[in-house]
Amino acid sequence: WMITKEEFTRVLTNPDWYIQGSIYTIVDGKDSKVNETYKSYAEYLSNLPTLINNKTVFKIQDLEKFNNAIVKKCSQLFEIWKKPVNCHAYWGYADTKSFDKHTDPCEVCIYICEGIKQIDLDQKQSIIREGQHLYIKANEPHAAKNLTDCLSLSFGTEDFTETYCETGMDISL
Repeated sequence: WMITKEEFTRVLTNPDWYIQGSIYTIVDGKDSKVNETYKSYAEYLSNLPTLINNKTVFKIQDLEKFNNAIVKKCSQLFEIWKKPVNCHAYWGYADTKSFDKHTDPCEVCIYICEGIKQIDLDQKQSIIREGQHLYIKANEPHAAKNLTDCLSLSFGTEDFTETYCETGMDISL
């Protein structure tokens, strides 16, 4: 609906997204920017088949800039949450973790584009399938596991003041 595996792959192999630092690998629950791990785009591309063969989980940040459907969903969530909304995409293989148990300081909505994901919350476990979403309250501990190969989107709010205004620049009007 919002992004396909083919579109995700195009972003994953796009030099602009590499340069922007928006592509991450997730290994043992920890994410790493690929442009910090691999010193050149060519080195990253040459290692990509190995990462895929090793069933590495990938995350792409800043997907709110990707297509109209994601922009529209971010706008809809902005109307609900009254804060700017960003979007990350995750691709994970069956029986891999998207991330370890953690909390986010903001509301999060997980949407499944393809596959099935298990979300472990503090008090319950939820299974979400293609076309379904799950809302997670701010500061609620949660972890995610891919039950099948899975492409998901994570929408979250950003603190406008911290993210956009604390640049250290003097912009007196």
